[in-house]
Amino acid sequence: MSIGDRIKEKRINLGFSQVELAKLIGVTKGAVGNYENDTSIPKTEILLRIFDALKTDANYLYQDYMEDNKDDFILQDREKQKILVFRKLDSFGKDLVNTVLDMESMRCENQHVKGNNIKVSKPNMTKAIIAAYEGGMIVREVPDDLPNIDELLPDIDDLLD
Repeated sequence: MSIGDRIKEKRINLGFSQVELAKLIGVTKGAVGNYENDTSIPKTEILLRIFDALKTDANYLYQDYMEDNKDDFILQDREKQKILVFRKLDSFGKDLVNTVLDMESMRCENQHVKGNNIKVSKPNMTKAIIAAYEGGMIVREVPDDLPNIDELLPDIDDLLD
């Protein structure tokens, strides 16, 4: 059930018409209809009034949404570790990681859309990062003490095989 369906279900169970609920929460009948049809989402202050008027809480209204999307909110331990490492990076490192993620996302989307089977190797990744820097996607100066990227990257060909 959608959030709108839950609002409608609760309203009907309490014996309210859309007009009555609208008066209780300070909106028009059309706004209630839009909430129930999932055409619009109530603002926070209206949502709080809905909770009061319908004698319910967010757990009831959002239970199906949270269940359907729970995997979007759960991080694996390795993902948590990567986020902690990312937060410790300086601005150059964060720009670099974000650029690589953006490029990889585009590559995967392109592969998915066109059915391409693109193989990535360390030299290609190095060239892509250099191209991103030279093309202005990375706008910071490269530090002199930046390690050789080929030493940092695992053998991607082995990972993809």
